[in-house]
Amino acid sequence: VFYLPSGLLTDRFGTRLPLVIGLGVLGTFTGLFVWVSRFAESFLLRFLGGIGGGLIILSTTRAVILWFPEKERATVMGFKQSGVNLGGIIGGMSLPTLAIMYSWRLGFIVAGGLGIIGAVIAFLSMRDPPHSSYTEQPKASVGRDLRTIVRNRDIMLVALASIPLVWAEMAGMSFMVLFLTEAHYIHVVTAGFLLSLAEGAGAIAKPGWGFISDRVFDGKRKIVFLLCLVLAGILSLTLGNLPVETPFWFLSITVFLWGFVAIGWGGIYLTLLGEFGGAESAGLAAGYGLIFTSFGSIAGPPIFGYVVDVFRSYSLAWGLTGMICLASALIVWSVREEKKL
Repeated sequence: VFYLPSGLLTDRFGTRLPLVIGLGVLGTFTGLFVWVSRFAESFLLRFLGGIGGGLIILSTTRAVILWFPEKERATVMGFKQSGVNLGGIIGGMSLPTLAIMYSWRLGFIVAGGLGIIGAVIAFLSMRDPPHSSYTEQPKASVGRDLRTIVRNRDIMLVALASIPLVWAEMAGMSFMVLFLTEAHYIHVVTAGFLLSLAEGAGAIAKPGWGFISDRVFDGKRKIVFLLCLVLAGILSLTLGNLPVETPFWFLSITVFLWGFVAIGWGGIYLTLLGEFGGAESAGLAAGYGLIFTSFGSIAGPPIFGYVVDVFRSYSLAWGLTGMICLASALIVWSVREEKKL
C-alpha cells in the first residue's frame, strides 16, 4: 500500500532520511509486540512495521543505483537482497532459542532493538552521494513524477512479468514441504532440508545473477530476467512431473536449481526497475514495481493450494505455475531496455 509514497519520499529526500525512518519504524513496532494480547493488535503492528520495511527496501535500492557504476550495480543489489535471506536464517536460528530459554517477548525486544540501533548507525554514518542528480537537478512535481513512471511502457511490462515469478517463489516456498511429503513420501525433516536448500540457492543466486548481468552480459538486465522466467517455468513443470521413484539426488538438484531461479531473481528485478526510473525516480519506479510483486505473493499461495485441494494434483498446480512463467517471458521479450544512468 505504501510503496508509492515511500518511493516518492526516497526520491525527494535522498536515501539517508527514509532509511533512518524505515529502520526506526520497523524496529519500534516490532519491539511493541511484547505488549500484544489480541490478533487485531498484532495485525496493526505488523501493518505499521511494514511501512518501515517498504522505506528500507526502496531507500537501499536507490542508494545502489546512485552509488555504484553500471557494471557493479546488479551484483551489489544482489548482495543487498541476499541480506533478506541471511536475516531470515539468523532469525530462524536465534529467536526461537531466545523464546525457549527466556521468553518469546525477548525475541521481539532483540529484533526491535536491532532495528533502532540500525537507524542510529544510518543517521550518524550514512550520506547521500555529493554529486548525484538528486542534489543537482530540480525536482518535478509529484504528479508529474508519478505519471511518468505509470506511463512508462517498459516499467509496466517488467512489473507485470514479476507477478508469476513471485507467485512461483511464494507458492513454492509455502508448499514445498507438503509437496515433498505428500507426493514423494519424503520425511518431513528431509523435506525441510530441501526447502532450506532452495532458499540457500536463492541467496547465492541473487549476487550470482547480478554478476552474470554485470560481467557476462555487459550490464544488460533484460536477458537475465528473461532467463529467470524461462528457467523458473521449466523447473516448475519439471518438479510437478517427477515420478514418485525419482532418486533423491536428482530431486535435490532439481529443487536447488528451482530455488536458484525462482528465489534468486529479486536483485536483477530491482536493478532493472531502478535503472528505468533513473536517478530522479529510482525509488518510485521500484515502489511501483513492488506493488505488482505484492499481488503475486498474495495470490500465488492460495491459488496453488486451491488447485491442489480441488483437483488433488500437485502436478497441475506446478504446471499452472510453470506455464504462467513461460507465458510472461513473452512480455519481457518485448521490453526495450534502456539505461538512464
